[in-house]
Amino acid sequence: MTGPEVFLSYSHNDLAAATALHDHLVRRGLSVFFDKTELHAGDRWLDRLQTAVDGCGAFVVLVGRDGVARWVGAETQAALDRHFGARRAGDRLPIFPVLINGIGTDALPAFLRLFQATAWDGASPPDEPLLAAIRDRTLLKTEAKPLEGPPFVGLAAFRTDQAHLFFGRQQETLAALTCFDTRPGHAAIRWLEISGTSGSGKSSLMLAGLLPLIDQGWLWPRTGVARWQRIGPMLPGVRPVEMLAESLARLSMVRGWPI
Repeated sequence: MTGPEVFLSYSHNDLAAATALHDHLVRRGLSVFFDKTELHAGDRWLDRLQTAVDGCGAFVVLVGRDGVARWVGAETQAALDRHFGARRAGDRLPIFPVLINGIGTDALPAFLRLFQATAWDGASPPDEPLLAAIRDRTLLKTEAKPLEGPPFVGLAAFRTDQAHLFFGRQQETLAALTCFDTRPGHAAIRWLEISGTSGSGKSSLMLAGLLPLIDQGWLWPRTGVARWQRIGPMLPGVRPVEMLAESLARLSMVRGWPI
């Protein structure tokens, strides 16, 4: 650990709760990265945040009505990449989602649902088990929750609405997200090709891994665009240009765009 003991991520609409949580953590003797005091005008924000997440001991994400989008999404991406990219279990960054304002776990992206979330009222002292886990860098035990329907999809590819069931390709999904970077000094990628043998999981990676995060705005930090118009998914077949034209025509009819 080369940075603060705790990185605190939050939406600015939740500043009051974030300030309260920051103060509770500091009173426990923990050093906390808090953007109000750590970031300054002129900083390269995304690079600065990446460095802070890379050096922290624990990552706490406060999730209110804004969900996990914009800068919270950027910070969470960096934390998840460090967690899933670690070679040893002891090197994984512990992540602690904290839900406020009555927000449920449904507001969490599928990857964050792998970690035990804690509900908090945003003002009173947080529960002792949470504070102790953050201090000791110990993940909270995930409570087993019954799933509706079968947890496996057999030989079929995972669909977008099955993102919460998708597992095992988190690191590859996050790596694919980082390919799209239009900031100055970064080569813009217009085409991302995912290759593999039949049945290796290409469709699942795209449908249940990458697309749900794009729909939630996770390309915004590197592109400045939060809402993307999706064309497809489509099967190119033997006439890929014709299939693309048909998909564009269908989308134009749905959106009411002139053709």
